[in-house]
Amino acid sequence: PWLMLMALGSFLLAIGLLTIPHDESFKEIFGKLGGGFAAAKQAFVGSILVIAGIAAAAVGAVIGMVQRKTS
Repeated sequence: PWLMLMALGSFLLAIGLLTIPHDESFKEIFGKLGGGFAAAKQAFVGSILVIAGIAAAAVGAVIGMVQRKTS
């Protein structure tokens, strides 16, 4: 189960990175994120997927480490 969670996290991270516009700098993307959802749908969706992917992978890693210590 924790491997599936880590795999899902990696998948979400990859999709998020592919969704974020590549022709803009971090400063431009963060500027768009401050403006509102209508102006930067692609950046918002990509950022949410990246954050969700990192969180899922981290939770899966922690669960895996705890299970290995107890068994």
